[in-house]
Amino acid sequence: MTRTKSYFSASVNGMLLPVLTLAVGFALSTPQASAQPQSRIVGLWLDHTGRGAVDIQPCGNALCGELIWLADPFTKSGKPLWDAYNENPAKRKRPICGLQIISNVQKIAKNLYDNGKIYGPEKGKSFDVELRLIAADRLQVTGYAGLKIFSEVYLWKRLPETHPIRTGGKSCHDAVYEPS
Repeated sequence: MTRTKSYFSASVNGMLLPVLTLAVGFALSTPQASAQPQSRIVGLWLDHTGRGAVDIQPCGNALCGELIWLADPFTKSGKPLWDAYNENPAKRKRPICGLQIISNVQKIAKNLYDNGKIYGPEKGKSFDVELRLIAADRLQVTGYAGLKIFSEVYLWKRLPETHPIRTGGKSCHDAVYEPS
């Protein structure tokens, strides 16, 4: 009877143990082993009107978005735009520029987040929101009230590198607002 050598017994005595040691050491030293990969949705987005920019960032285990730039943060009379239509009268003196308008959006699948809220200052109301990355520089934003069949869908574009906010232009954080 011919006895065959087991792969594992030969490998442990030979090369498998050093190879496993190197593989485990490499896995523990790579950033992916210790940190969750960041969503490709994170970053600066120009809204569907082209008049506002939103910075989408992680907030806890979700994503949130802050309105960081407005093409014109003032009324025609030169007064700052305030959250005047908010359903909560106590919040009507907040400047629109700088508001967190996206909150608690949860990852559902690759490039898909849902179950969060988006606030529309022009209506003073919050809606359910789904964010879907449809291309590296295109974000589909779906606002809905309970059922997605009653939704509004908008296409946002990743903020170009040449946009004034990226090249030293003013952001909401640079402005000083005083209620009138």
